[in-house]
Amino acid sequence: MRISDSDWPILASSDWTEHDGQVQCQANRQTWAWINVRQHVDGRTLVYSGYDYSTHFCNESDKTYRGGVMVTPTEDEYPIASRTADNDWTGERVIAAICSVGEQAIEHTECDEFWRLINECIADLPAEDLG
Repeated sequence: MRISDSDWPILASSDWTEHDGQVQCQANRQTWAWINVRQHVDGRTLVYSGYDYSTHFCNESDKTYRGGVMVTPTEDEYPIASRTADNDWTGERVIAAICSVGEQAIEHTECDEFWRLINECIADLPAEDLG
């Protein structure tokens, strides 16, 4: 799937990186993990994660993982009349998708840092006005 960054701005994100050594570009092992939430003005929301592990050691392999889901709001959740570039939709299904995408990443990568990334990404979502 290809998207335009300008049509699908980042709504929330979290990431984590780790490397051995003092300088990242000279690291023998390096890990990067992330969860992103992007939302189109029509309310469609992409929730996706990634994991990259690279190593320069013999008998070790690089690892890459990508996963994600698209959440489409119903008319009840996000009425067409209220859909503007300045109005974000962050229903419970978006939060559930963040949890699901993060848990799938843990299952495939065994990287427990995704638990923290799930919480940080949810916390990074726009505040909801309770009235």
